[in-house]
Amino acid sequence: MQRNASTSGPTLVGRSPSGSCSRWNAPTASFGARRSTRRSTSRRSSAACTSWRASNGTRRRRIMRVGMTVVFQNPHDVQSDHAVYGDELRLADLAEPLGFDSIWGVEHHFTDYTMCPDVLEFLTYMAGRTRHVQLGSMVVVLPWHDPIRVAEQVSMLDTMSGGRLVFGIGRGLGRVEFEGFRVSMEESRGRFIESAEMILRGLEQGYCEYDGTFVKQPRKAIRPRPSRTFKGRTYAAAVSPESMRIMAELGVGILIIPQKPWDIVREELAQYRAAYREVNGADPLPTVCAGWTFCDPDAGRAREMAVRYIGGYWDSVLRHYELT
Repeated sequence: MQRNASTSGPTLVGRSPSGSCSRWNAPTASFGARRSTRRSTSRRSSAACTSWRASNGTRRRRIMRVGMTVVFQNPHDVQSDHAVYGDELRLADLAEPLGFDSIWGVEHHFTDYTMCPDVLEFLTYMAGRTRHVQLGSMVVVLPWHDPIRVAEQVSMLDTMSGGRLVFGIGRGLGRVEFEGFRVSMEESRGRFIESAEMILRGLEQGYCEYDGTFVKQPRKAIRPRPSRTFKGRTYAAAVSPESMRIMAELGVGILIIPQKPWDIVREELAQYRAAYREVNGADPLPTVCAGWTFCDPDAGRAREMAVRYIGGYWDSVLRHYELT
């Protein structure tokens, strides 16, 4: 399960019936398959309110929103890929009628870990099948893409969906994926920074232009022209202390994947928030925190199934990222 936060409030995103919940985090980890996300307040939200203290000491209230992530996993190829897609798309179609506030997708390639090579295409499909839910990318891995194509795809999806896209970006971590795209992992940070700078600036000004080490883009218009700002609804996955400073300088929110002890996560977030305030002169967006939860009316069964299935997910992480 995964949590995500937006400009105005927390959101919980995942597939979770009511009942007792059990959380289980592996000592080493990465992304997620059934996730939940915290995002902004909405009249459509039926979740409970949470309170938090603003920087000036006043207490404010936020409404927790609930969303769902579709991952297209097929561990050990137990089913056909076609069958997995049929099941996942059927569940995705239930998100809006059941009252979820958002639908999220991820990007991965070449293994059974996550069979969604184009998260923006998946979200475009869901945009045509929904009317109200927000559509989140978790994430578009920028070093694997031509950045001007990403800018065009993002603007097109946001235009067709009526401004419902929450744009999540990342740097990538899987050797098998960098190898498949013939991109050096040593270049991933530089490629991510240059691509992100060009895309985010382009989405605000309506054209892309960049002269960097990796990205060389003559000035070209983004059509359809972006009609809404992406400030306040752009997030980036960060897994290292160095990344925190980079994301602060980009002016984006943080997506945290639970792969470290929470006290270390807390310290790194504090560094990011301090850097963000220093660079931008304002408070950062509420953090997106990804994690897994299994919910069941029986607490004992919730824990048993969490250890079995969430533990099985972490096994797929270890295989995909070659950590075993």
